Amino acid sequence: MEITVKTIGVKELESMLGKMAGKAPSVLARVISRVASNVRKNLSKETIKKYSVKSSDVKATVSYKKPTASNLDSYVKTSGKTIPLYKFKIKPKNYTSTLGKKISKRPTVKAKVMKSSSFKTIGTAFIAKMKNGHIGVFKRDEEDKIKELHTLSIPQMVANKEVMDFIYKDAAVTYNKRITHEINRILSE
Repeated sequence: MEITVKTIGVKELESMLGKMAGKAPSVLARVISRVASNVRKNLSKETIKKYSVKSSDVKATVSYKKPTASNLDSYVKTSGKTIPLYKFKIKPKNYTSTLGKKISKRPTVKAKVMKSSSFKTIGTAFIAKMKNGHIGVFKRDEEDKIKELHTLSIPQMVANKEVMDFIYKDAAVTYNKRITHEINRILSE
């Protein structure tokens, strides 16, 4: 998932600045930098409002290209793999060995990925600790192999329509506020 910040109205900005038209690229670089910074912040903030994921997990997937006066291109990008179900809200959260216990005696695993949803029972899933110390929610497949359960990736969560709508609206508002602020600052010099 990549969000590109594009500049519009460069000619209009140059005409507004008049004698200081040469400062337009640096003005736009500062404006775009602020917009991209807000987008980075909002990706995390809005995603954790909808999903039961940690802010640090979202921030870890975000990369950013800062604009310069000579190259106004900027982007905020998120990438990553699907997240293990264990990282979300699950019940029971604490691992207790079920080795040797009958399936009917094992605790039922319930998970909640979206904050607005309720906990859902995950069939015959179980929580286990692997030999390497990794704890996760697992399930046996048809071939009797144990596989860890995963959910969405951070880019899939960010692509949620409500999250993206907020990000785009806030980016437009920030762009307009910052361009006005920067023009006034340059003209008052």
